[in-house]
Amino acid sequence: MPRITLKKINLFVFVLVVCSGCDSAGIDEFVAEVAVSAVLIANEPLPPVRLALTGPISEPYDPVERSINDAQVQLQWVQDNGTTVDLPYVLSEDGLGIYEFASPEDSVLVEGGSTYRFEATVPGFAEPVTAETIVPNTFSVATPPPDTIFYQVGNSPRMDLTPTTYPGRQNIYMFNLRALDPENFPLTPFAADLVRDFDVDPVDLHEGNSPLLNESNYQVNPDGTIRISIVWLAFNFYGPQRFLITTVDDALVNFIQSQTIQFIPTTLSLGEIPNVVTNVENGLGVFGAVAQASTEAFLALAP
Repeated sequence: MPRITLKKINLFVFVLVVCSGCDSAGIDEFVAEVAVSAVLIANEPLPPVRLALTGPISEPYDPVERSINDAQVQLQWVQDNGTTVDLPYVLSEDGLGIYEFASPEDSVLVEGGSTYRFEATVPGFAEPVTAETIVPNTFSVATPPPDTIFYQVGNSPRMDLTPTTYPGRQNIYMFNLRALDPENFPLTPFAADLVRDFDVDPVDLHEGNSPLLNESNYQVNPDGTIRISIVWLAFNFYGPQRFLITTVDDALVNFIQSQTIQFIPTTLSLGEIPNVVTNVENGLGVFGAVAQASTEAFLALAP
């Protein structure tokens, strides 16, 4: 089951779309750059890495033509004692700029709390493309919500998360709630109103995501666990539900925040659209990391 959701954001495609128009000097002076997309997930296998060239905003983007298939790619795992472990990557069989860990049979898992470095040498570019991230520490659901939740009966459902830390700041969370069997269960009243009154496609209600939320928004229990409440309006369908909780690294925090400003530029001057914030040197994109935990429950009609 895929773990990384983050609002189904295709980070790679979004970076290419945004960065294709980053040259403010004019389209005639456009210079292609290397775009990177990779997200490490704590306790999961090493992820694929996608590389491509950005394209001018005046032309349709061709992912096949713009894919980079001749780069030398590797990750490095920086251990606690400062030594590094090289993790070489090779072009996948599918090509299209997708690189995979060269020894998948070794079952190398991403280490929560560790630092990872990325480097790609791309023909035609003088400097290697590099990035670095710290993977959030792992956590789990200490106390899940009840197996069966009755819609709008009593307090909204809660769960407790084990404590975790991120260097230099509080944890920053994102929450995803997905209806696991929407074809066989009805919409909740609020979601049914959206479909009826605002012509919302029910498919768009299969899952929903929160914005970035700081740990200070939540109650800390005496045992150190974090108490999370799920508002009733988050549920769009009855039936089985999956709750996915994600903590994000600085690279994704900066990327998502700058992405949000682009879509909702309420604090910007007219016509001002800033570039997305990237942690990639000599290129663009995101080399980020997350930790995740999940649990499930059944949403039922009130008895």
